[in-house]
Amino acid sequence: MPVPSSILDLDTSEAMNSPAGSDPVGGTLDNYLRAHAAILKRQFVKGNDLNSAATLNVPAEGSYFLVKNLVTPITEFADNFAGRVVALRFEAGITLEHSSALILPGGLDIVTREDDTATFINESSGVWRCLHYSRADYSKWMSRAIGEVFAIQTDLTGAEIPPNTSPDFRYIVLTASDSYNDGALTDESVSGSAPEITATAVIDYPASPMHGQTVRLINTERRFLRAGSAGTTETSANKSHTHTGTATSAGAHTHAASTGSAGAHTHNYQRATGANSYGSGGVAAFADNTLTATSSAGAHTHTVTVNSAGAHTHPLSVDADGEAEARPYNVGITYFMRIA
Repeated sequence: MPVPSSILDLDTSEAMNSPAGSDPVGGTLDNYLRAHAAILKRQFVKGNDLNSAATLNVPAEGSYFLVKNLVTPITEFADNFAGRVVALRFEAGITLEHSSALILPGGLDIVTREDDTATFINESSGVWRCLHYSRADYSKWMSRAIGEVFAIQTDLTGAEIPPNTSPDFRYIVLTASDSYNDGALTDESVSGSAPEITATAVIDYPASPMHGQTVRLINTERRFLRAGSAGTTETSANKSHTHTGTATSAGAHTHAASTGSAGAHTHNYQRATGANSYGSGGVAAFADNTLTATSSAGAHTHTVTVNSAGAHTHPLSVDADGEAEARPYNVGITYFMRIA
């Protein structure tokens, strides 16, 4: 009945562990108690640093290890026992290769960054599975909700955008034909002309609970976001209103006008035939038909009076002003959405 020295000396079946129920223990009982206490403690301590290697030798005891030294890609872990769980922290630049022996999130290889962490379980003989991989600098992206839309001023130097290669999350940019989306969107449709553009796409990312959903590409549409009635779209509009206005009445009035000047001139008239005498009514009569000119009035004009039109108004037309869309004072921004 040997005293165990490692968790590998223990069995999940009570009857297979020492001492057996019929074994006399005497003064050795304390040795078993101390051994079990030490084994239990060693399962939850930080272990010694591990050197990366094609087959990473993870000790059977210890809960947390630093993996360092850039040597060769890690393709598998040495077996411990089924159910063994271990947390690892990595130096930068160590490659973890996905395989049937080392199952990684999304079935993708991972190149570690400094202080990345991961949790692995020895799933079965020869098989370790990564339960969770976390980039040291990705916590801010992990905190976003699935379906959350948020803005980044991407025109500014140093502005951060979420990475699109993490196995832990996936974002899309709500812009048509953008390489950032890298296959995460399909069936893109853009129609209309500015400012009335309609742009949509379908999420094509099986790991996302939003897989198959249609989203509006609001960066391409250049739409504003409005609270309430999620998903409802509205076209540009101004609140219905009227305009009032009148032309001022000039009251009853006339308009003055003048004829053009004919210059200095005379007018001729023909004398009537007959003796020089005064006829009835004091009208002079003459004996022949000679033409006689009237006296000149000099250069002059004649005033003409236009009849009054009475009190009236005149029609008024208003010229159009403004641009092709109704919009408030604004600045452009780029919207992203988390889909996984």
